[in-house]
Amino acid sequence: MAEFFDSTRSAPISLYFDIEKGRRADLSVVAEAAIAWAQTVREIIDNLEPGLEIRIEIVDGEQGSLWINTLVKIEKFLEAVEKGGKRYPHIWALVRGFAIIVVATPLSVTAEDIWKSLVGEKPELVKLSDEDKRKIVNDLAKALRENVAPKPKQRFYKAVLSDPVIKGVGVASDTKRRPELVASRNQIELVIRSDQVDDEPTTRRRTEELDVVLVSPVLRNAERSWRFLRPGLPEFGAVMKDRGFLDALVRGGIHVELREGISMKVEIEYKERREGNLWITEDRAVLRVIEPNYDRGGLSF
Repeated sequence: MAEFFDSTRSAPISLYFDIEKGRRADLSVVAEAAIAWAQTVREIIDNLEPGLEIRIEIVDGEQGSLWINTLVKIEKFLEAVEKGGKRYPHIWALVRGFAIIVVATPLSVTAEDIWKSLVGEKPELVKLSDEDKRKIVNDLAKALRENVAPKPKQRFYKAVLSDPVIKGVGVASDTKRRPELVASRNQIELVIRSDQVDDEPTTRRRTEELDVVLVSPVLRNAERSWRFLRPGLPEFGAVMKDRGFLDALVRGGIHVELREGISMKVEIEYKERREGNLWITEDRAVLRVIEPNYDRGGLSF
């Protein structure tokens, strides 16, 4: 079986920057992006192949657009290595696949897409056992499905976007042709915006003071749902949780005649959940009755 790591357990992987014709990328941006890319690859490996330690060394660079050529070396692998180095093609494929995932996430690719890209560069991969092939595809799918290494991945994307001459990024082991999977600026921007939304909480509580009209009170000293109306809006229910107001209610300490259309000013707490970019109200509660005024004695409500 062919080995993709040489006798020093190393294999070439190049980071590709698609640059506008006639322009040059900012060196500091390229360096920052390359460092974040390498950190992301290592973090993905730590999560999915914890026994494997790698070192990513820079070899050189080429203009074209721009290639940053690196050498990935196996520093340590804790699992037993089969005689004849049969384990190395499997490891190379995983490392190479993880390197692609970092830049290809904005493309909405599947594990099968990445596997086809790997085989396209290294046809010898088809000689791997069915078990190894399944493991590679499963690990690639897991890396795509789970939000692995989100922070360094975000640093990589933001670094790429910080230089307007960079039109896209890709990964390949052969610098003679453009990578098959190249993520454009627009696609990366979409991922950045999506991740910012995903970082937000999925539930929240907020309060608001409202002028409302009382529709249906519950004349008991209990936290029950009262119904209110706002001009031009449907009725809504909110659990009355102002204990002082409820105590005054049963003691006759609220100085308002019981009639239709009683105006109130209340502080309401909303419990909401996020669905996409929208917040959906799940529950409401009256935390405080501001008006009408009430005391501990006096007239009935």
